[in-house]
Amino acid sequence: MKLLNLFILLGLSTQLQAQENPEIYLADISFSDVSFTISNLTNISNSTGYDNQPSFLPDGSGVLFSSEHGESTDIKLYDIESNTSSWLTNSEGGKYSPTVTPEGNFFSFIWLKPDGEQLLWKYSLSDGEPEVIVPNEVIGYHSWFNEQTLYTFVLGDNATFVEFKLGDRISRKVIATSPGRSIHKIPGKEEISFIDKNESDNWIVKTYDPESKKIKVLTSTPENSEDMYWVNSSSFLIGNGNSLLMWKEGHGYTNSANTFENEGVISRISLSPDRTKIAIVFAYSE
Repeated sequence: MKLLNLFILLGLSTQLQAQENPEIYLADISFSDVSFTISNLTNISNSTGYDNQPSFLPDGSGVLFSSEHGESTDIKLYDIESNTSSWLTNSEGGKYSPTVTPEGNFFSFIWLKPDGEQLLWKYSLSDGEPEVIVPNEVIGYHSWFNEQTLYTFVLGDNATFVEFKLGDRISRKVIATSPGRSIHKIPGKEEISFIDKNESDNWIVKTYDPESKKIKVLTSTPENSEDMYWVNSSSFLIGNGNSLLMWKEGHGYTNSANTFENEGVISRISLSPDRTKIAIVFAYSE
């Protein structure tokens, strides 16, 4: 189980296994109705090892990400104004998918320990000790819906898309099977999106409405692409090779110009809350 968990957390899809040294790039981004423009693309991780899973602070002042740190993988914070980075964790094992919690005082992350234990934790942005959020559940990826509700990719014999309601007693509800790693609350809506990967050759973006309990099909993803991020309530960005595409409801996919000149693969992406900056994970081809 430990080896399986590690491969899933690193996001080593068939396409990415041929890539080396994923780096995180920060850029300015501007949007029109069905297109976007990227400028000032800058490598903010600049390391020889693994860098992945960026997410912005709620005020847009910095980017959290996972980064190789000796024999471990820890959480780093890049400060945009000062162009400096600092370590937020320093412990054994791998820490992945850092995400600021809804109340803004903590960040949550997956911690894969050397003994194989893998749980969802939270850690204060200022000080303190890490705390387990969901005990006894092997979570690979997660997204906050509100302070009490989490949507997650849970590992097992078959991966499941699971809703957790937090509190004195944690409730657990399986929403779907075979999800992808990209799970996001849709801005302006009380809905969550996920990637349905039940068909190996046709991955589908779906939405789930917790109130009505209804699942809606939006669109298929580009081949072998699953890392998307919402621009607004009706459009999202997604990586496709060394390019970014934009999908808009009623228009489909547009804007396929190469984001990077070199061959490689864009995987994780994240937008700042004001949608003026983008963080992109890119791995050059060998």
